[in-house]
Amino acid sequence: MYKTVFVDAYGEKLYETKKVEVATGETKDSFFGGPKEVYKKEEQRVPTGKVSDRIIDGHRLAEDINAACEHAVKDGYTVESVQMVTSGHYNHGWSSPSGYQNAAGYGYGYSYTEGAILLLKKQG
Repeated sequence: MYKTVFVDAYGEKLYETKKVEVATGETKDSFFGGPKEVYKKEEQRVPTGKVSDRIIDGHRLAEDINAACEHAVKDGYTVESVQMVTSGHYNHGWSSPSGYQNAAGYGYGYSYTEGAILLLKKQG
């Protein structure tokens, strides 16, 4: 008996460089006489909370495929094959300044890894 499992690929997390204030561990006298902590500005890479629409997170995909394979083996299956799934997107329309649609065409496109299909076979 065979079974297929699809493992999604996710976009890589995006980061940006920001200047943040970091405590130096030193203190100095404040205007009013008490101690005041000293800070310095430092550039750090911080996550934006968004993911790339161009680059997949290959490390996560590898971990997800491994987890799916281990789960399948525990359920009594052997992994017969792993096949990557590639999808694409394109646009081919054109409109003239007068609004006439598709007077001529252009084409561009790209492909991306959507995920992986695991083909499993029940042991025994």
